[in-house]
Parts: sequence; C-alpha cells; structure tokens
Amino acid sequence: MLERAPLNAVLGVRVSTDKQASIGDSPEDQIEQGKRYAQLNNIVIKETLTYAESSSKASYQPMQHVVDYAIDQVYRPLHTSRIGRLS
Repeated sequence: MLERAPLNAVLGVRVSTDKQASIGDSPEDQIEQGKRYAQLNNIVIKETLTYAESSSKASYQPMQHVVDYAIDQVYRPLHTSRIGRLS
C-alpha cells in the first residue's frame, strides 16, 4: 500500500482562563496533544500559534487567524481537542 505524503499544518493553541489551564488545557498540554495527533496522522506541524486571551473580548477571533494563516501558508489548520474551542 502506498503511503501518502505528510501534510503540513499550523497548530492553533488558545487558553482564555486560569480554570482551563488547570484542567489540562494549558498551552503546553494543547501543544503536546497536537504533536501526538500529528505524529499518529502523518502531519508535520510547521508553525504553532499560541493565544492566551478570551476570544469574546478580542476584536478578532484567534482561531480564525490560525485558519487564515494556514491558508496563506498553504498549510492545513490542525483542530483542537474540543469542538467548542472552534467557535
């Protein structure tokens, strides 16, 4: 069976509260989860963009910036561990 070429991706990481960081959603935890996912799925993480802020208070959506950056760089955005984080 032929192996597919690795995909290049941008890993987006965001934590908006101290509570999230304390329950395993710290930036370090998310980066480690993203690296494990990438390794298992033949993905090369080319960039990691980290945001430590509340998206509801920002004038832009941080995760949308990750998607836009990935598209500009011809990478794929790598999803986060919680679908609610993509709002």
